[in-house]
Amino acid sequence: MDFSIEGLDKLEKQLTNLSNKAESLNGEHEVTISNKFVSSHSKYASMRDLLDDGGFTSIEEADDDKFDKFLNENTDFNSWADFQSTLAQEYFIQELGL
Repeated sequence: MDFSIEGLDKLEKQLTNLSNKAESLNGEHEVTISNKFVSSHSKYASMRDLLDDGGFTSIEEADDDKFDKFLNENTDFNSWADFQSTLAQEYFIQELGL
């Protein structure tokens, strides 16, 4: 009994493409915090609005504990680290085309 499986060439190309995309994501990347990301995880339209409402002039100058508390109370995130982790995950998913 003989049988044939079709589509393996297409699958191989897709896997090679995904592998190449994943390899290009190796290392450090600067990821922009988009308005879409902020608005989908909070009531704010932008990172600037979020910072202003919390009384923060910038992320870099924010007191870590106060910023974590503010994010926990006003976003889907428990902390700045959680925010960054989700941002990175969404970036990688988008870049991989998944």
